[in-house]
Amino acid sequence: MNKQIEGIKFKSLLEIREFLTGLLAKHKNLRGPDSEYLEDKIFLDLKSKGFTKFWSKKSRAYLQDKLFFDNIDDTYIACIIVPRKKLWGLISVSLSRIVMEEKIYYVGNIKERDTIPVIAPHFFHRYRERNEMKTLDDAIYHFINTLLGKEPNIIKIPNSKSGEVMVRFKMGVGLGHMTTLGIQKKEVIFFKTFVDNSLLTEEQIKLLDVKSIDNKEMP
Repeated sequence: MNKQIEGIKFKSLLEIREFLTGLLAKHKNLRGPDSEYLEDKIFLDLKSKGFTKFWSKKSRAYLQDKLFFDNIDDTYIACIIVPRKKLWGLISVSLSRIVMEEKIYYVGNIKERDTIPVIAPHFFHRYRERNEMKTLDDAIYHFINTLLGKEPNIIKIPNSKSGEVMVRFKMGVGLGHMTTLGIQKKEVIFFKTFVDNSLLTEEQIKLLDVKSIDNKEMP
């Protein structure tokens, strides 16, 4: 498993926790944009299309399951409008660019989430390469789109002393570590690299508990 994980090398789970504790403590108030900001952005889009009422029948038809992207103050944002029984809901995900030890990391909402993704720079370079995307921004927006409204499918690596995990996505898996930080009472998934389905080992496929995997999709 370790041969596929590149970038910063950690010798133990303790080193990983020390690194993540330092990162989260420094940015403990990090949070994504509030709903008013997102609603303003969506309403501007509606106005550009000629709609004048936010929740009119035509506006609802246009907005249903529509995905919005934005980038503000080094924070990447994706949100989607989803129908509810009575009211419509807005689901959003954000990742902020944070510099730590002269490297850029992408960190999810710390202030209002119990589980936080921390993504090493190498992850998105691999994600972009494996999915044949033109730019790094394309890769980041594609990734955060996969997180919208979904619980991560986490597979723990047996007998790992450093909390190694695979996080399963449709197009491949994120490899990294998962730990709980007592001070912040946060669970952190530290993504280190991405491996597409065609490069998974037999051992990894067995752990994923699937019968077969092609180059693009997991059944």
